[in-house]
Amino acid sequence: MAKLLKGLGGYLCRSCIGDPLYACQAKSTYGRIHFELCKIRLQLGGMASPTEPFPERPPRMRRKTYERLKARAFELEMELPAKRRKKPVDYPNLVYYLT
Repeated sequence: MAKLLKGLGGYLCRSCIGDPLYACQAKSTYGRIHFELCKIRLQLGGMASPTEPFPERPPRMRRKTYERLKARAFELEMELPAKRRKKPVDYPNLVYYLT
């Protein structure tokens, strides 16, 4: 079974289109780190931008889960150069993670 993708010529499978890149493959290393950091912040109910304050623990979220996500976010922030943190957020690709 193949998933069909909508292209300019109608609906085609991935191999017919020519094996296009996935969104994460089209980003640079720092772009992927920035995207993952924004995704975690949105999952916690905060603003996606790394320049905003880190969100508080959402109601009904386990403390262990929150602490794990928070630790991962801070780890990603340390890997990301300061110049990259100020980059605008790629909201069209983050729409899925907005609640």
